[in-house]
Amino acid sequence: MIFLLLIFVLLLPGCDKNPEKSVTDAFFYRSHGELKSITLSPDSVTLGNVFHYNVGENTLMLAGRYNDLTAFSLFKFSLGQIAIDSLKSVSFKVGIEKVWEKGSFEFELHETISDWSDSSSLSPDRFLAGLGIPLSTISDTSSTISMLSFDMDTETVVSWFDEVNLLVKNTDTGMAMASLLSEESSSPPLLELVKYIAPDILDTTFVVCSEGTYHIHTGIDENKSVLSEGTASGFVLNIKIPDSLPPLASINLFILKMHAFESTIPEVPFYIDVFQLTDNFTTIDEVDLNINDSIKLSIYPDVNIYDIDISQFVNTWHLVKESNFGLLFKPNTYSVTPNQFIFIPEDSLVITYTTFPEVE
Repeated sequence: MIFLLLIFVLLLPGCDKNPEKSVTDAFFYRSHGELKSITLSPDSVTLGNVFHYNVGENTLMLAGRYNDLTAFSLFKFSLGQIAIDSLKSVSFKVGIEKVWEKGSFEFELHETISDWSDSSSLSPDRFLAGLGIPLSTISDTSSTISMLSFDMDTETVVSWFDEVNLLVKNTDTGMAMASLLSEESSSPPLLELVKYIAPDILDTTFVVCSEGTYHIHTGIDENKSVLSEGTASGFVLNIKIPDSLPPLASINLFILKMHAFESTIPEVPFYIDVFQLTDNFTTIDEVDLNINDSIKLSIYPDVNIYDIDISQFVNTWHLVKESNFGLLFKPNTYSVTPNQFIFIPEDSLVITYTTFPEVE
């Protein structure tokens, strides 16, 4: 009886030992998936939106000149409750976080326009207009300097009223840039007023900066793919997947080759994050980024080409059918440094993909 049962089982349909044949005999695989490649056209990778963060919200500020970069810091002081008669001396002081030098370390202090509440729209042509002779100038070639201290003429200070706006900039020959500490630091921007309260008695009053911001002029067209920590700027890169890519192809490898076209990186390395956008980009303040799903790049001044593997991102667009809103390139932090460079893709990029096996 057992012998007959074994014969019956072996003769059941669908128990063919052919590995290509299904148990239902309805289809079978003719071949394994093939590895193929496709070259993107030059216009498949294009620059999208560019953005600049509101640098006035940073706790640090920049001033000076480094290569083609020029930065100006502005400080507002309220003097309405301060008696400024009988002055013996007045100094403007601000601590320095870091210095990047390429030559002489020279700065000027100027009185500037009284209305710069919309700091994000300030332009050098506006607040540098009609500055005249500086209130004070200092020069120091030491790399260990920790504070700028400008001594001012007391008669000039007496002429000020309720509010004064001061600007720190490089001299015409200065070739150094510094990050200046803000009012939130242990060494805030302040005015030190020393005055006589009696013929032989001096008293010192400190007025802390009530508002501050800075502007950095990059010397680069804003329509280019610029990444900068000084302006906290970045860009969106649009990537069009070619229609000739088979609908069910699995992306095996897509290397985005990017060139450092022009760079100023005095603080090495310059860290950059690449994010997959899940919605249309509006502003950097409103975009929702998944910090756990990004590509982190370390940029060095002596590296010209960077290979970025975006295979996973492209697969989500092509196979998972997530909407393709491009990739966002941004500085890793908004720390204030002169680091910036133009990052551009190659004209021709290759997608390597695996075709799904044919079925019948």
